[in-house]
Amino acid sequence: MDWQVHLEEGEQLRWSGRPAPRCFTFRHWIHSLFGLLLLPLVWLWLDGGQALVQSTGNRLWEWLPWLGVVVVLYLLCGHLVRARLAWESTFYAITDRHILTTGGWPINRRRQMCLAELRYFKVIPRGADLGSLLISGNQAHQKMVFACLEHPQRAIELLEKVVHENMSTGTE
Repeated sequence: MDWQVHLEEGEQLRWSGRPAPRCFTFRHWIHSLFGLLLLPLVWLWLDGGQALVQSTGNRLWEWLPWLGVVVVLYLLCGHLVRARLAWESTFYAITDRHILTTGGWPINRRRQMCLAELRYFKVIPRGADLGSLLISGNQAHQKMVFACLEHPQRAIELLEKVVHENMSTGTE
């Protein structure tokens, strides 16, 4: 990705990266497992809805269980498709002034945090040479995630340096 269009005058790019595709797509695999557990319940609800239509004559009971089917299908595979589509536009960057992220699907969102506002980050290991970074700023709403980075060491080094500088200057 060409970050130059998003940088301010004189701002220098220090690091840029993107998530590992497989890790990013399957990071919420537990949703699929939950969908698999809900599948028999929705199947029974669908069958019960048909019985209610026959006994009450109300067609609402025929269509209402299909809402459960849609939810289960999303949990089984829809979130995987959505994550894969989001991966196409997901990029991360650290400059000498900001932390930047862009990505998402169906809406591509761009977020930034001033380096002076960085107070804390946490590394979540995702496997060999894979990790996610949870980044927090001064305010409670200032949170960013660099999900599923391959070889995140350089980004970690830059963020550690900034956190240390912010703590030594009194900026929290």
